[in-house]
Amino acid sequence: GVAVAGLWTRGKMILVDGAQAQTFTGSGETLDAATQQAFGALHGQGTLALSVVPKDASFRLNNTPFGQGGGDYIIPAGRHTLLVEAPGFRSVEQPIQIQKAQKLRLKVELPIAFGKVSMKTNPPEASVYLDGTKWDTPGETREIEPGEHSIRVEAKGFVTFTKTFTVKPAVAH
Repeated sequence: GVAVAGLWTRGKMILVDGAQAQTFTGSGETLDAATQQAFGALHGQGTLALSVVPKDASFRLNNTPFGQGGGDYIIPAGRHTLLVEAPGFRSVEQPIQIQKAQKLRLKVELPIAFGKVSMKTNPPEASVYLDGTKWDTPGETREIEPGEHSIRVEAKGFVTFTKTFTVKPAVAH
């Protein structure tokens, strides 16, 4: 059987298995939290207290979808790979170590995903300026911050071409 004794911030469970008793303790802001942590110890689990930006980001644990948004998640003890992702943001992947009956507090802020820009010119030797700076390799894809940008293309014997455009996050233009 399982016996539970506790105070507001401490919980203790004793698993009596034959003559061998094992004790699992937990602590938390409430008795429920302390009990949850003690149960985690009993089952070889710990807690990941995850905070994410943006708040609706989802995450994978060892490449398996696990949850969405911040909160406390019960996770098996051991090493894991955490991948946090959201549309319009760059994904963040990092190793984590979950200790039995412990809480790992982690905040992950996803950076905004850049857009991608490339272009072909006719004639090929035309000079290209992106936001006023010469772009020597316009045929190669380049990452660029989302937002308003300008392009200017010049070639001897041709009318100069100028245009402003909006780059969207995580989109190739």
